[in-house]
Amino acid sequence: MMKTPDDVAAAVAAKLKLNWAHSLAYPDSDDWPQRWTILPTTATNKSIAAIPVPHLVKLTRRWHTMVAEHAGVTVDEQTWNVHGGQTLPQKVTVCDVDAAAAVAGERDCLLSDWSTLVSIARARQLRLREVNPGLPESQMEYLLRSTIGYSEMDFALLCAAATWFSTNGAAAHGLTPRQVPLPGVHAKWLNAHHGPVAALAGCGGGLRLLPNHAPRIHLTYLDPEYRRTGRRVHDSHTLGDALQLPYRPNVIIISENKDTAILFPPTPGAIAVEGGGNEGAKRLHQFDWIADCSNIIYWGDLDAAGFAIVNTYRTELPVRTILMDHPTYLRYAEFGTNHYPDGRPILAGGPTLPHLTEDEAIAYAAVTDSNADPRRIEQERIPLQVAAKALLLSCSAQRVADPDER
Repeated sequence: MMKTPDDVAAAVAAKLKLNWAHSLAYPDSDDWPQRWTILPTTATNKSIAAIPVPHLVKLTRRWHTMVAEHAGVTVDEQTWNVHGGQTLPQKVTVCDVDAAAAVAGERDCLLSDWSTLVSIARARQLRLREVNPGLPESQMEYLLRSTIGYSEMDFALLCAAATWFSTNGAAAHGLTPRQVPLPGVHAKWLNAHHGPVAALAGCGGGLRLLPNHAPRIHLTYLDPEYRRTGRRVHDSHTLGDALQLPYRPNVIIISENKDTAILFPPTPGAIAVEGGGNEGAKRLHQFDWIADCSNIIYWGDLDAAGFAIVNTYRTELPVRTILMDHPTYLRYAEFGTNHYPDGRPILAGGPTLPHLTEDEAIAYAAVTDSNADPRRIEQERIPLQVAAKALLLSCSAQRVADPDER
């Protein structure tokens, strides 16, 4: 019935997560002070009398301790005609973002704790204002939030790049990021931080650089009849470039491992495509001959990342999977691992993936469980002949399920 300091600290942390950047960018906003009710307004003498006195005394003492330890936190009290008269905390007020940060502590914070985050953000706010004195509050809020996870080196590069573009931006128009004569900044860094640089430089229309080159994919022709002609087996296709396929595929098999795509067994009417992780999931749907195929099969690693890629594909393409189920996980578990190639342990858990099938979700739960062993089975540990058989079975089942495919 009566909230504890921990209850309110959690609520303060949730509020901070939403508005810390806004509070700093708009210091005159009504974000703070904020008040939280400790005792519900529906409380009565009777309901208070039902609470044991030792509990009331202990909790009241905790609230007084919290107020004493945190400047900018006050408690309103009310006296109740119970137990000989009890004065209890009724509402707590947190006056500003600094007090809120102190109360929230480490709860749900992007950095080590909220006071550290606010301190770093304030220092960066001063630097951002030096780089662009006319920066609007809305852009300041965006920059504070989008750069709070930057290392000191990345933040310094941001300021240097924005300073350069604010005075030399016209000279960069029509160049690729790699061609921009920006000292000490790699093209890949500029690609990844284009938005914050443009915002800080005051380039409302963006940096006006040429886009990256069109997506390119690598593929292998698997149709045995075609391969007997002796023509090329391996090919590539750049989006927007005319490619005359030797046959229209009725099966696309997407795999993450390059060797798997190159060495996949001959399969009638099929083309193997190298996936490229989440980037592949974002670009393969742009190729008409892939998007129009009636059987798009994905086969990746049995691990959290593999299932996340499947989930991303399904936002763009109607992919099915092979060998990404729980029976496969159990069958090949002895060949799995709990570490990445560099020796780092694979951590348990993973994001919610709403686009998995029931069978995939069971396997995903298995590899992300806190007691999972192994946490990863690489697709190349499964024999290619097993995969070829699974592919044919999947396509056969699809033809039975969809009469239009027969």
